[in-house]
This record gives sequence, C-alpha cells and structure tokens, in this order.
Amino acid sequence: MTITREERPMGPCPFWPFSNLIGLYLWAKYRLKSFESLRTVPSLIGDVVKTVSISRTRKRIYEMSPSLNLTWPIQMLCDTQIKNERRRIILSSIVRIYNNTTLPLLVLNVDSTDIKKHSRVARLEINQDYYVPMDLLYAYTSSPIFIAVDEGEEVNDFFSFDWDKEFSTERIIKLKSGNQANFTVKILSTNFQFVIFIYLKVFKELTDAYSENTDQINRTSFNLYIHPALHLTNLLPIDIECSIDNVEQFALKPSQLYLVTSGSRSSSLLFTIPSYDNIKWISEPVDLKVEGKGDFNEHIVIFRNKAASNPQQILRMVLRVDTFHESYRLLFYSSLWILNRTDLKLEFQIENNRTFIDVIERPHLVCPEKIGSEANKKGQICVYGVDQGDAAAKWSEKFSLGVIKSTGLTSCRVPNDQIYMICVDIATSSFGLTKLVTLSPAMVVINKSTVGIEVVETVSNEEQGKWETINPEQLIPFWPRNIKESVMRVRYTHNQITSSPFNMNQKHRTLL
Repeated sequence: MTITREERPMGPCPFWPFSNLIGLYLWAKYRLKSFESLRTVPSLIGDVVKTVSISRTRKRIYEMSPSLNLTWPIQMLCDTQIKNERRRIILSSIVRIYNNTTLPLLVLNVDSTDIKKHSRVARLEINQDYYVPMDLLYAYTSSPIFIAVDEGEEVNDFFSFDWDKEFSTERIIKLKSGNQANFTVKILSTNFQFVIFIYLKVFKELTDAYSENTDQINRTSFNLYIHPALHLTNLLPIDIECSIDNVEQFALKPSQLYLVTSGSRSSSLLFTIPSYDNIKWISEPVDLKVEGKGDFNEHIVIFRNKAASNPQQILRMVLRVDTFHESYRLLFYSSLWILNRTDLKLEFQIENNRTFIDVIERPHLVCPEKIGSEANKKGQICVYGVDQGDAAAKWSEKFSLGVIKSTGLTSCRVPNDQIYMICVDIATSSFGLTKLVTLSPAMVVINKSTVGIEVVETVSNEEQGKWETINPEQLIPFWPRNIKESVMRVRYTHNQITSSPFNMNQKHRTLL
C-alpha cells in the first residue's frame, strides 16, 4: 500500500479487506505538498488507531493488536522513502515474498482444520514480489505461508514455510504435466501420465526496523526468497548440453544462465559438448553430493570422445559450486583459453600435458589436471611438427599463468636454427575464472599503400627465403631469421623495383 499526500486529512485513514483475503489497502491516496507541513498520518485498522511518523526515511513497525499466534501480535510495517522528490509511504505486513523461479507461484489460504480446502489469495509472476496480507499472516496459531505453482488449473500440490521458525529449506512440488511454457523438460517415461518434481529453495532474510515512533531498533521484518535449488551458467565460448538426474535436459548458449527446476543439491549432472574440434564430447557424471576439491568446491569434469578408437582422448573442464542463499550456483568453465593469432601450428604444454593449437579463430580450451592456484603453474609453447629429438631446444622458456594481466615475448627454436619470437598476452576474463592467453607474432608487416608490395629479409645482402606478397591494407606475420640485424627489402609486385636494405626496427623512408 502506498500513500502520497497533499494536505492533512480530517481523520484517520481506515483499512479494510479487499477481495476477501488479497490484502489491506488505503482508503485514500494523497499527494505531499510540503514535507514541513506534514509529520504524521493517523491510520485506522479495525478499532485501532496508530499515529504513523513519516518524517524519517527508515522502516518502522507498529503493533496493532493481539493475534491467534501468541508469539506474534498483528504488526504493520511502515516504510517511508523519498522518490522523485516525493515522500512515498508504504504500509504493509512484515513479510515479503520474492518469486525468483521460472514459474508463476500462488499464495494460498488453507483451512486450518482441512488442508484439502484452500483458495487462491494472489499470483506471483516471475521476478515479482508480494507483501503477504495481514489477515492471512495471522490467521493461524502458528506461522505458515502456503505456496503452490500455478499450472493454470486446480492446485495439485503445495508446500508451507514457517516464516517465524525456519530460515532456509528445500521444498519439492509435484506437478501434473511436463508441458510447461516456462521451462523445457524431457520426461523419460513409458506412459503419458507425467509427474515432475520441482525443487525450490526458500531463504529468509531478516531486516531490522524501528519500534513505532521511537529510536529503538528492536523490530524485524522478513524477506522470503523462493528460487530453484540449482543455477547453472555456461562460461564457455561454445554451446553445451546438460542432463539433470536423467529427467531434465536443456541446452545452454555461451554466457547463458539456466534455472534448473527439477534438480537438487544432491543431483547428478551429465554434460555434453555437441561440437568441439568437430567431435561430440560426453562427460562422466558429476555427483553434487560429493564435495569438490580446492578452496572453491570445484570438480574436474572429464569428457571423452565416444566415437574415437583411442579411449585416452579426453577433454577437461571445471564445474565450480558456489553457495548463495543456500542454493547451488554452478559455473561451468575452462581454466585457459588459448588463442593462436600466428600463422604457425603450435603446441601448448602445462603440467606435462600437451595441447595442439591449430591456426583457427576460436579459442582452444585447456584445463590442468589438478585444481589449485594458477600462480604455481607455468606454460610453454613450441612450433608443432619439428624434430622431437632435442626437447630443450624446441620448447620455449616457461611463463607464469598466475597473473592478472601480462604481456611479454618468448622464443621458439626449430632444428634449422630459426628462432620464432612470439608475443604472449595473458589477461583475466570478465568473470574472473578464465585466463585468456593470446599468442601472436612479435613482428607484423602492414601494407598501408594503395598498391601491392613484396618484402623479404636480407642477411649480408642475401635474400633469406621467398618474397612475401602483401596486398593493400593487408597484415601478415613476419618471422626474421636474424633478429639482431632485422634487415629487409621491399618492392612493388608489378615491376620488381627493389629498395635498398633497411633496418626494420627503426623508422625508415625509401624511394622505389
């Protein structure tokens, strides 16, 4: 209930039930013309008159009269706020419900002697909040609130939550049909009489409030948050699929959050990556009852290529389990994204595990075998396909992956003594769990002219290798053999007129 006033009323503002048990509403609505001219509003509920102070912008709770619940008298919450240069007064009960599920919910009035007799009080849409009416809140000798899922027909099942004694609990609601518009469920059943169990988590938050018109903070209002027991977020750059207890199956796009309706904190999860390296990957089951490793309750998820003849071909990902409001927030991610921006096929090594890094646009997903701080992990790269005999000459020096942001150069030597200087840029993802490792050439050549040109490295006036063609506005990697001297020539593609040699590490102007 909200009131704004323009002038002082002649008497108290009465309350009365609206549509039986839906709530208590103010008799009149006013606008506030001057904050200084109005300090109190007399309010009437039944035969009880309370003077409500509106001069302070804090929550206050007023006791109205005794109730059937001996522990709790009937209380009214007054929340005075300043909004859009107006004083906004909200008069309500002390209990507020938030629907953070993917289903519309119902607040029910249940007969205290026969639970089969119940009626609908209000419908809570998705992401909607609702103040429980006073006459419903104190209708029983205890403190239950009855909640059901709105299936558009007669209520099939509901649960109760004691807003006084309970703080957090998991509830299960049984639905009649799986054909829900707000979520996608595949039911593994042999008949057409489907039964779905919805797992909901109820979390209670306490908020301090002043006692009536005093400065004593000794009253409490309650916020009840109803949300699924599981939340799953896909933090990979590719699509994934997930099956919950072989009951609920769904697909997730990159960065997509899914509120799991049929899963609990003891569920078993099975993941599928439909396409990565043109392979369909299926994971081993992940049991949420088993606590993960490390400081953040993380599970290594092992994927296998079922179509491969080599069963040792695996892919690793990480499932992190965070707890918020007693529900599980599941984050599915890869520790490292390797982006190859060179024109070389490379290998990446961490913990003696090698990963082939092809020349493609999408990132390569890499996860170490062990879960722990990446500050103690170091990576290496090498050019793929060279002679494997001299490992010390092949692999680059190790570089740390446990940094927030870093850019540096590393060198990879091949058997013909050519050295490839590669820039390694390490950055932390926006969500903080993944390191983005970008490998790019230390030197590139950009043709900013309007005609095609060719470039070649020269050592002692001798050309090293073939001339590289660069079209207008094109960029190509350039790998000089003699890094210290770094001398090159340039010529037009159409007339072969060649410049004199010049140092590519300094600014130079030449005439063709």
